[in-house]
Amino acid sequence: GQPLPLKETKDAAPAWLTNATRFFVALLVDDQDAEVGAILCDAEAVARIGGALLLLPRSEIDAQATTGAPSEEAKMSMSEICNNLSGPLNETRGNPHVRARALTALDGNVPDWLGAAPARLVCVHAGGGTIAIIGR
Repeated sequence: GQPLPLKETKDAAPAWLTNATRFFVALLVDDQDAEVGAILCDAEAVARIGGALLLLPRSEIDAQATTGAPSEEAKMSMSEICNNLSGPLNETRGNPHVRARALTALDGNVPDWLGAAPARLVCVHAGGGTIAIIGR
């Protein structure tokens, strides 16, 4: 595998609040199925990261990223990546045990807690796209 070209961005505005329709979310739930966080990815990140996992040709990844319409396969791959990201979260001392639900379109249905979440890590992909890990 190759390193993922992500760079943390400090003080990023929560774009999922102002442009929710271009975002996908994998809610993080604890063992009681309560929402304790989320992994948010914009359509461009889903196309680029999910497409890379699928080993799609760069031209196909770029086309999906440019149109903002990742394929179902890219969405399923990104969903698997979100599931794998829950592993390191579980290994961090003090964190609750979590699992990621399947990635779905945010479609403007932003949970109230998402905008005021106290913990968040926002990264941008070198080719374009944003991924955010939010703790409640």
